[in-house]
Amino acid sequence: MKKNLLLLLSTLLIMFFLGEVASRMWSHFVNPVTKYPDKIAFAYFPYLPYTPAPGYKNEHRGISNNSRGFRNSYEFLSPKPSNVYRIVCMGGSTTYSDYDHASNEEVWTGRLENYLNQNSSSLKFEVINASASNYTTYMNLIDYLTRVRDLEVDMVILYEGVNELYYNGFDSVSFAHSNVFQNFDSDKVNRLLYRMNHNFFLQNSELLKRIYAMIFIDHLNLNFMMTKTVHYNAEHNINNMKMDSLLTFEKGLKGFIGLSKVDNFKLIFLSQAYQFSKLRAELKHFNKSINPQSVKDYILETDRVKAKMEEVALENNIPFLDMNKVLSQEKSYFVKDPYDAVHFSRKGDEFFGRSLYSYIKSYISLSQ
Repeated sequence: MKKNLLLLLSTLLIMFFLGEVASRMWSHFVNPVTKYPDKIAFAYFPYLPYTPAPGYKNEHRGISNNSRGFRNSYEFLSPKPSNVYRIVCMGGSTTYSDYDHASNEEVWTGRLENYLNQNSSSLKFEVINASASNYTTYMNLIDYLTRVRDLEVDMVILYEGVNELYYNGFDSVSFAHSNVFQNFDSDKVNRLLYRMNHNFFLQNSELLKRIYAMIFIDHLNLNFMMTKTVHYNAEHNINNMKMDSLLTFEKGLKGFIGLSKVDNFKLIFLSQAYQFSKLRAELKHFNKSINPQSVKDYILETDRVKAKMEEVALENNIPFLDMNKVLSQEKSYFVKDPYDAVHFSRKGDEFFGRSLYSYIKSYISLSQ
């Protein structure tokens, strides 16, 4: 009996030792568990399902939010100094742009700010990245009203498209609240993250840390927060696309147009850039049962979203730029992930920022 117990303990120790060695090698070469931040990237907000967490930092991914939760490395003075021209960029994850470990200054909003300041003789430009993953135009509108408006911005650049497809077929603007997103206890998740990074045993064992992360943390992402019935991968929602409903998208666009007149800012519309060859693979990868016609319908909808934005822009004399044409399906501008058809590589961020600078500079007097 004693021999069997010793044999069992020895076997467990050897297995733990081998697992620890493997975990340390994995964490060193693949995806370091030790790089998890101390708190989740999202925070509770009363008027939206969530916002980017104020003060959030993730050095591994190059992310740093300021005290307002914007992806900027500095704070904004209020009232706004007379020599400052403020541009706010609003959109989803393709504006927040955290898919190629680029720093705040390397994503397209930071690049745009740099180009503007390099070519300005007296104005100082601040480009505010007020975006969040999975945000739609209507969520951006609420975000502007609740978190941005007091900053006295001079220009708003709206970059949207793919997220509108999540809600296509839904005529109610109430999607921005609990019927779309599950209840999510961010305080509980923050405690889980803090414990993993500061517990003695978890700090000193990559194996235990890896097991802890797999059980408690790895699944806590925005797809987990979103209800399955409205996610774009659901066949249910692809069928809704045939209902020809872009009501909430159009209301969001026209809401920004109305605010541009009231708050006296210049408004720019940018339509989403997609890599269509990867979009087909993405749909099939995340929805195994999807049929070829639904894939075709989904891709056709990306054109209809763009057409709606262009239509509203032309009717209201709003500058409109089709970023899909600007990036022209160049593979190197998108991340290498074969199932990611919309997020930029660092090269794409740089090209996007430079192209956008060339487009908007005619709407700004750089020497004023």
